[in-house]
Amino acid sequence: MKTRIIQRSTGDTLLTINDPSSGSYITGKLAGLGLPAVRVTRGSYSGRPGGFSGKPEWEPRLITIDGLLIADEVPLMQDRRRSFLAAFSGLEGVELHIDYENGKSYLIYAELIGTPELDYVPLDPLRAPFALEFLANDPIIYDNTTGLTELVPLGRREGGGFTYPIVYPIVYDPGGQPVNVPNTGDVEIFPVITLHGVATNPVITNFSTGESFALLNIKTASYDVLTLDMNGPSVQLNGGNIYDAVAYQSNWLYLRRGDNFIALDTASDDDTVSGNISWRNGVLGI
Repeated sequence: MKTRIIQRSTGDTLLTINDPSSGSYITGKLAGLGLPAVRVTRGSYSGRPGGFSGKPEWEPRLITIDGLLIADEVPLMQDRRRSFLAAFSGLEGVELHIDYENGKSYLIYAELIGTPELDYVPLDPLRAPFALEFLANDPIIYDNTTGLTELVPLGRREGGGFTYPIVYPIVYDPGGQPVNVPNTGDVEIFPVITLHGVATNPVITNFSTGESFALLNIKTASYDVLTLDMNGPSVQLNGGNIYDAVAYQSNWLYLRRGDNFIALDTASDDDTVSGNISWRNGVLGI
């Protein structure tokens, strides 16, 4: 198994572990790739026996790597020490790429926490134990075998629509069929929805979960790009924040396991908006 640590902002590889070119190997353990810890909010009733518990949720994922930096000669070891320390001198987000021998590859979004350790052993200058610790606030491990996200085109339904101003629950007129967005992973996923072109108060509905996401008091032009990151969560128009356009009672849409039938509607039949839904299938442990 090979582990690549990549700087998220630049795509540069900081360190490849279990690789002869870097001289770094896992000799202790790589912990944190199983199921994440479970969090349950609990409380006690006042003045009487018993208490209550909230819905169980997954905690952020803690990942630790214990290894050894080695070299065949002292000058090379000194170069590798400097490269190791320089690689982790920044505090930007990283991607952990886990490449398995069976051809599968996985991706974890994480942050460096704690202090990276690189010991100096005077009596053995060709060996240097190291320890790294990462925190993945998103505990999902994403399938990165192809290196690409899943992508499904999304177009405005012709002949369908809804009444504006929006009244929840939204009631649609008959129109085109929603598109199927299949989540073939093991967990629910929050996708990114990108829309291009003219759109008046767009509404996106996942009919498989019964939830909708709507924007109010907005009309985009032909050159505009709306980016709706359901996991962020964030809403951007040409890169600028328009979070205040999100309609009250909107849901940040997720893709359930299996089929998801999703539709895009707007308040005007003259709108020409189209776009796509992108996501990575995920698991909770490898």
